[in-house]
Amino acid sequence: MDVKRIIKGEKCNEFGEAYNGKINHFQEDISKLDNLALYEYKIILLANLYTRESKKVVDKLFDGYKYEIFDYKRAYNELVFPLCISTYYQNDRIIIDKNIIGTTDAYSETFKNTSYGKCSVGLLFVPLSFVAEIVNEYKNSILKFNPRNYLSLEKNPVNKSIAQGLEENNENFALLNNGITIVCSKFTLTNLNGLEDSTNVHIEDPQIINGGQTAYTLSRQLSEGKGENLNNKKVLIKIIASYQSDKEKAAESNEDREKLRSDYIDFINTISNATNKQSKIEEADRRANLRIQLDLQKEIYDKYGLLYERKAGEFEEAMHNGIIPKEQIIKRDVLLRCILAINGKCTVAMSSSKDSMFDAAEFDNIINTTTDARVATYAFLLYKHLFELEKQNKKTPNAKWGNGTRYGKFAIISVLGKKVIPAELQKALDDLNNYVSEQIYEVLDKWGEFEDYAVSKTENSTYFSVKERNYTAYYKASNVIKDIEEYWK
Repeated sequence: MDVKRIIKGEKCNEFGEAYNGKINHFQEDISKLDNLALYEYKIILLANLYTRESKKVVDKLFDGYKYEIFDYKRAYNELVFPLCISTYYQNDRIIIDKNIIGTTDAYSETFKNTSYGKCSVGLLFVPLSFVAEIVNEYKNSILKFNPRNYLSLEKNPVNKSIAQGLEENNENFALLNNGITIVCSKFTLTNLNGLEDSTNVHIEDPQIINGGQTAYTLSRQLSEGKGENLNNKKVLIKIIASYQSDKEKAAESNEDREKLRSDYIDFINTISNATNKQSKIEEADRRANLRIQLDLQKEIYDKYGLLYERKAGEFEEAMHNGIIPKEQIIKRDVLLRCILAINGKCTVAMSSSKDSMFDAAEFDNIINTTTDARVATYAFLLYKHLFELEKQNKKTPNAKWGNGTRYGKFAIISVLGKKVIPAELQKALDDLNNYVSEQIYEVLDKWGEFEDYAVSKTENSTYFSVKERNYTAYYKASNVIKDIEEYWK
């Protein structure tokens, strides 16, 4: 293997054959690295290598250099998924260390008896450019615990008001803005940094949990060439250190560490809910960072490669850049309706508002520890197929289907929920889609007959008369559940 020759900058292999353009560019990129002598070399190998024999071969190929193997699981979870949600930097890799010119005073205090143990709080006013630069660089990676993500913040009307305030030639911004709250593992603030009129800020594992609208707007001003609007203006920053990494290191068992992580997320959500008062937050956003949501998103991705959008717009940048198609994304309100339907609650799925489904009590009834990611995905695929058939049926109506694809999607999912076969849900996505199609046609070809049965019943006369048949109202009414039980038993 030519690893050593390439790193040394040689242009040919041992047989005198010239290296290709990609290797030449790679050598050029290495040569431009700052502080190159401080680096250690490690080779990343994308391969599924599990046997001792194959690893022995790799050892010989790489001339004794350290290497790390990313098999398909690691590649998907640690490389592909972070790219999809635009979190290129992992949380524990973000360290902000800057000398902030123009900030001379900072206050900090430690509290030993919070619900998460020892925590420290720092307060300081910083130039707007400081916030703009870090958000521009890290985007979603620094908004993991914010109820909203980077691109979804763009759609909020509060941004317009903030931007207008930036155009004013005064220092009112510091007085009128609620400020930005950052949680982190630890931080230090000092003005003993050898620079006049400045403060050194060192923050490890930072996450913005409040003031996302402000941070986003400042970032966009900078990226759109309007940096002059940020000059001579400041904003209040509150930094909360949880000492999470220190607490995890001190934990005596994996069980203790896992509990600390779970408690940390609860702690963050408590602060986030208490501090996010500047603009209205949808109930769905308040549930976005719950552990059960994170676990469901991961399980669906691991099993099927589909992307459950627990946080509004978290995949928008990847879609915009052509990394993923929109067909791969599961909208959160759609998934909740599908889960309701597959569990026999088709009328609730049909009639509930988005906010009511994500209300704390109702949400816990829909998504909880009994929720099966495979069944939830199966329900979504049923809905997706029915949605596509609705478009097809508009062009070429099928009398056998009645109004099933138009108004009865969730009712059909409820029927199919009565006969879920767990073994079938173990299939890979392509095979599962074929199975879904078969199941739908089996029910859909009899749906017109089911609707005739429903129309003939006296108790449904409220919805069906000689003059009018109101299928919208019927599929929202509890009668449909009884009719399904009778007809499809």
